[in-house]
Amino acid sequence: MLPEYITRNSVGIATTLGIAISILLSYKINQAYSRWWEARTIWGAIVNDSRSLVLQLQLYLNEQIKLIYKISHYQIAWCYSLEKSLRRQDISEVLNSILTIDDIEKVRKHSNTPLAINQLQTLLIKELFKKGFLNEFARIKIEETLTRLVASMGKCERIKNTVFPPTFGQILNVAIYLFTIFLSLSSTFQLNIILQIAILTSISVMFFFLEELAHSLQDPFHNYPTDIPITAISRELDKLVASVNPADPTPLELHRSPMFGGKKIWRQYDKGQRCHIIKEALGVLARSHQSNRIFACVVNKAKLSPTDPVEFAFEQLDSRSKKMRKRRYFFEQLREDFAEFLQNPPLNIMVLS
Repeated sequence: MLPEYITRNSVGIATTLGIAISILLSYKINQAYSRWWEARTIWGAIVNDSRSLVLQLQLYLNEQIKLIYKISHYQIAWCYSLEKSLRRQDISEVLNSILTIDDIEKVRKHSNTPLAINQLQTLLIKELFKKGFLNEFARIKIEETLTRLVASMGKCERIKNTVFPPTFGQILNVAIYLFTIFLSLSSTFQLNIILQIAILTSISVMFFFLEELAHSLQDPFHNYPTDIPITAISRELDKLVASVNPADPTPLELHRSPMFGGKKIWRQYDKGQRCHIIKEALGVLARSHQSNRIFACVVNKAKLSPTDPVEFAFEQLDSRSKKMRKRRYFFEQLREDFAEFLQNPPLNIMVLS
């Protein structure tokens, strides 16, 4: 048995610690949720401004579909690159699947990739204004939208770079342990040993669970399950841009035509431009269909031959993906059947030849 003065005084200590823990937990959860909700509000503003940008481009540029598509794809690249940079992830895969080779070279010179992409948008808007595609009013409105997007990016970076004090959580953990110890020593808590362990465990687990909840909310860009769904938001914006010009099938036809035997579309380009045309077409397809993203990434990294870039693209596909293996097998089967057909042509074709 413990001395009476220990069991008697432990009640007051446990009560004081319990009140202190409740206040500290309430403060931490409140601050963590405030950071999380601010991040969600910022990305809500990014969604609204991105939609406004696409609508402004459609309104002010009239029938200039290619220009609208280009600036809109800059915006998609900006959203994805901001997402990756906030989570400290590799951005190269995103850039390879969306931007052209020239744009990638320009962006890689900057340390801040989203800001570099925003500069590409600004320079293109400036060029369109000089050439007369945009009037003064349209240029000002689009620049205001881009300015709001940059401001939202700065707010996200402020939340990411402002670290919640780690000592706060450590002190809270120590206080919970002390609270559990003094509560077990108090005279009013002398119960059956099994019941005592069960109650103490339940109370401490509840406090630790609340502390862990606050910890997971304090960094809304740490790639936790409780994070802001910025990847899903970026994909929704991607779908919006893909619907800008659904009637123009040229990029998809450039990708599909070799699989169905027609190569006239991409062969009309100069040999030096074929690699760039094929990669750009594959990138458009990957952005339209999420499951094909690895296809465009692999082809973008591959060294294609200017004489037949499509064939080299299929030869250098990543064999680890089941879908890509099926597509590659389908293409090779068509090629083998066609070769066999040429070696043993039907009689009527032999007569005609």
